[in-house]
Amino acid sequence: MAAVGIGGNFIKKEWLAEGNYDAISERTAQVLAWIREVRGMTTIVRIEHVALYPYAGATAQILADWYGQVFGFKIQDGKSSIMLESSGPGRIELMKEGDTDRCHIAVRVFNFDETAAMLKTKGIELEEPKVGQDFKAAFLRQTDPAGNRVHLLWRRS
Repeated sequence: MAAVGIGGNFIKKEWLAEGNYDAISERTAQVLAWIREVRGMTTIVRIEHVALYPYAGATAQILADWYGQVFGFKIQDGKSSIMLESSGPGRIELMKEGDTDRCHIAVRVFNFDETAAMLKTKGIELEEPKVGQDFKAAFLRQTDPAGNRVHLLWRRS
């Protein structure tokens, strides 16, 4: 059995005084990353969502209504897609544009840069990441063997 103590320097007083919540979040993320590493856990968290594209005359709204009626999924309308959620993990994203029978899969990661580096050692390159204040996402340049696109997604939780 092992124990770890985190002292008063974990969160610096000046961070609190300045309201520097980004620094607190970054320090917390680093400590959680160390814990995951010690436990032998990867940076891959879970499947975030599977995204379906409008195809064969079905629009995103038609799909959302069907999944909502049949399974009772909660429907959240967004700018470029509609997200369907249940009480468990994972979601379905219904894209408002596109015309393909393929889908894309979003893989939620704990550490975006570390996961990108791990994929690079396997010969997998990423497209240019989209970065926001609370997220980072990038598609893999390669598709899966069935031709589906895959992207990494990190969100500040």
